[in-house]
Amino acid sequence: MRGKLAVIEKLIKAEAIINLVTVLGLYDEFDAEVTCPSCKLEVMVGFQTKALFNLLLYFEVGDKVDTERFIVKDGIIKDALGSCPKCQAFLLGEIIIKDNVFQGVQNIRIEQEVSPVPSDKIKESVSSYLKQKGEAYPSDIADALGISLKEVLAVISILKEEKKVAEA
Repeated sequence: MRGKLAVIEKLIKAEAIINLVTVLGLYDEFDAEVTCPSCKLEVMVGFQTKALFNLLLYFEVGDKVDTERFIVKDGIIKDALGSCPKCQAFLLGEIIIKDNVFQGVQNIRIEQEVSPVPSDKIKESVSSYLKQKGEAYPSDIADALGISLKEVLAVISILKEEKKVAEA
């Protein structure tokens, strides 16, 4: 009976470790050269998924991927998350595995756009406006300067990081 209890205890510990790994947010990453749908540049992106081992394994195109213990329907792992190293847009893509070999990532789409990086001219205009007025609503700044609210918010965020604007 003791032998069976030992096996059960090991299984419980193994399941606890698996649960801990899942909670800690571990994933596997598939690196592929793709065209970013946001900035249109050819970039290397690491697409993360929790569909496989969740052991921080890294795969490049052409690497063997043992998927026999996992359900990978039609050789596709959907909704893998990555981000463009150039424009920082959050991307979703489908990891393609054929005959246990990583083929690449397809159907890449934007999950979330990142605020535009404002030009130095816009940054200086917003900064000057705030120096003159002391404080203002972002929408008022956008209207006064004839720029988008997104651009104003991006500049304010940058100025906060540079400690040139007080936190609200």
